[in-house]
Amino acid sequence: MLYNDFYGYDEFNTVFVYDDHNILATVLVIYMVLIGAVLIGAITDYLFRGFGMYKIGKAEGRDNAWLAFVPFARTYFQGELGGEIRFRERTLKKPGIWLVIIPVIVNVAVVAGYFMYFIVTMISVMGSDGFYHNNIEEGILGMIVFFIIVLVAGVAYQAVIHVLYVLVNHQIYERYTSRNMSIVHAVLGTVIPLYEPVCMFIFGRRAERQNAAGQEIPPYGQDSGQPVYEEREDSGK
Repeated sequence: MLYNDFYGYDEFNTVFVYDDHNILATVLVIYMVLIGAVLIGAITDYLFRGFGMYKIGKAEGRDNAWLAFVPFARTYFQGELGGEIRFRERTLKKPGIWLVIIPVIVNVAVVAGYFMYFIVTMISVMGSDGFYHNNIEEGILGMIVFFIIVLVAGVAYQAVIHVLYVLVNHQIYERYTSRNMSIVHAVLGTVIPLYEPVCMFIFGRRAERQNAAGQEIPPYGQDSGQPVYEEREDSGK
């Protein structure tokens, strides 16, 4: 409680202080809950995706299936499980390398862009004599243009990387489910959290069962170039 010379203890100030403490405690609890949820999601993603890709890799007879548990390398391995991506007249070879390289290129471009923006901004607000000039309007205009460019580039990057993941996962899933369902699962995996690792884990189990039953699972596009999955009436995914 806070003491007031005229009225003794000030109840209003006391309530105010207690409310501040309650708000701070609530914010901290919410923050810890969010951090915990993110950590649980990250661990679930790592384990489900890792075991799923590992089982698929082992079922295909790959010696490097252990890459499914190595950060960054597992992204490359996921692309290799999908195999070459064929378009009408072109073929994207080594999609795993592209899954790794594209984010690296984008991150380097963003850092370089921020650096260039900082240099250009400093030059625009400094005169040739080295003293600051009041070019606020030019600075604001430059900031707006810069952030528009960043926004457009970010949207383009997300579109490219998501399409690439959809194509890769579609070719992985198609070996263990129908073509239409593989497309549906691949698309949903880009918009629903943890959907992709759960699918990868489920199809990894299917690959393990097929391998245990003596059914050979060649990499996508090998031999006949068609998925080994045969549609059944009781098929789920």
